[in-house]
Amino acid sequence: PPLLTVGCRIDGQQGWEQAQIFDYDLILLDVVLPKIDGIVLCRKLRSIKENTPIILLTSRDSSEDKVKGLDAGADDYVVKPFNFEELSARIRALLRRGTESLSPIITRGDLSLNPSTCEVNYAGNLLNITPKEYGILKLLMHHSQRVFSCSAILDKLWSFEEIPTEDTVRAHIKGLRQKLKKAGAPKDLIQTVYGLGYRLKMPQKVAEDSQNYQETQIEKVESQAFKIEENKGSEMKSDRSDKFDSAMAKIWERFKGGLSDRLDVLTQAINAAIEEKLEPELQQQAYREAHKLAGSLGTFGLENSSKIARKIEELLQQELPLKEEEKFQLSQLLNAFQLQVDRESKNNKYEESQLNNKEPQRSPLLLIVSPDSKLSQDLVTEALKQEIQAQAFSEISSFLKIIKNKNFPNLSLNSNAILLDLDFDGNYEKVLKDLAAKAPLMPVVVLTNQGELSFRLKVAKLSVNSYLQKPVKPEIAINVALDVLEEARTKAKVMIVDDDRHLLETLQVMLEARGINTSILNDERLFWKTLEKTAPDLLVLDVEMPHANGIELCQVLRHDPRWSRLPVLFLTAHTNADIRHQMFAVGGDDYVSKPFIESELVTRIFNRIKRTKNIL
Repeated sequence: PPLLTVGCRIDGQQGWEQAQIFDYDLILLDVVLPKIDGIVLCRKLRSIKENTPIILLTSRDSSEDKVKGLDAGADDYVVKPFNFEELSARIRALLRRGTESLSPIITRGDLSLNPSTCEVNYAGNLLNITPKEYGILKLLMHHSQRVFSCSAILDKLWSFEEIPTEDTVRAHIKGLRQKLKKAGAPKDLIQTVYGLGYRLKMPQKVAEDSQNYQETQIEKVESQAFKIEENKGSEMKSDRSDKFDSAMAKIWERFKGGLSDRLDVLTQAINAAIEEKLEPELQQQAYREAHKLAGSLGTFGLENSSKIARKIEELLQQELPLKEEEKFQLSQLLNAFQLQVDRESKNNKYEESQLNNKEPQRSPLLLIVSPDSKLSQDLVTEALKQEIQAQAFSEISSFLKIIKNKNFPNLSLNSNAILLDLDFDGNYEKVLKDLAAKAPLMPVVVLTNQGELSFRLKVAKLSVNSYLQKPVKPEIAINVALDVLEEARTKAKVMIVDDDRHLLETLQVMLEARGINTSILNDERLFWKTLEKTAPDLLVLDVEMPHANGIELCQVLRHDPRWSRLPVLFLTAHTNADIRHQMFAVGGDDYVSKPFIESELVTRIFNRIKRTKNIL
């Protein structure tokens, strides 16, 4: 990214004077400022700088405050505490807006994009794509020799709304590939560079003629070792995060150095308030310090300390003299604040000790199991060509032993995939059942000489992701494995609604230990708000709840087009015919009886998620 020249001023008056002298590409403005407050300054700035982007920073997140800020002329509004990376993304987006101009039609082979009309064609066929799909395609076409990670795409295209997870990018890429394929494009037009991200795959001649083309060549594999070093792509991917954490650690150290002075101001003001000697000037100073602490501590991850500082800030806004109840609250809050800051500071992620203990990211691994040594060797060689790790096993028994003992990193998560040759001496059904039980989220691709329908039916019932009949080209087998692995890496999200808090927490621990993002809710009155915020892949509803039962919630869900196809699994202590009829009549997909067996519930959830992903 380009280097930015940054100027800083500590009050509104200095900012106003500086803005009249220099032309800035962007102004970042706090709302609470000495001398001239941020809203007034924003109006003054807008009167002389009509097109300069302005971002307001504030701890006030009410709709009324946001309206005031935007009406004053701000382009964006960021609430403290904020995520620094999100703020950086918003700044980059506003800077791009100021310099971006309409471009001529972009053409890459048979693919063309018209920025003026926002239309995309492939071989003369108009594509019906969403705005985000258009943005992704435009980005890849503009920089056709560059690889974009999911986080880089998020930075470019999700600047003003709440930034989603990387799974959202993968979902958009998948939809875009399907639409391009329908228009006649090859399946890998948008190519996955494993461990790095995505790029546009161009015909060789087009690539050589591209103005921005830089010749690249993947080094040939010099040995056919069955293991390779850690994928360098994952190191590149984590490099940016490490640099950011290192910079934040330095800022945290400076912030800690001034923390005691801020605490002294708060202590002095609160003691003066208790003795009814608090002067307005000291009250205002303490209010500003509490305001700064509330925003800064939250940004550094000290959430509880931030909340206490926010309460102190609110009380310091009250008119003098303070009521006895308010004095008591301030005294209690100050003591709690000092204890909480000390506790959270020790475990803060930006502490040097925490950074030193951070585990390196691991790259995914293909586990190849086959008694055919030549097939294994060919598959490993192809994996190496595609810059991914691979390890082969010739004996099914040694492989199962490793699976049982969980000797591979992230074995219970979806970071690895298995290529399993079923043509071995032994019970393949037992092997597949063991895999489903020990590593349920690891995708499995099977290879076999058998192609009979009866055999395929048996295998299909055993949680297999893909079935390949031999002989099969190594590149096809590896690409299929990568496809199912990419789908598996899109972490599933489950939302559970039940009025039993203990049960919810148990289920959350159980599912998250198996790699599933789990949101829990024990007050069904917040159901709709939580549903829209979470956007789960599967919903688990208790049938009996005090304010609205699960059957009623499911009925409401099915009447909304956005959620009409969301899978719903019921939990119920009553399984009589009438209850079962009601559950399925309102659109339930499955149910589990209480008390349930842990393995049964987990299996039902996994199977439902896998089925949903296959449909989508």
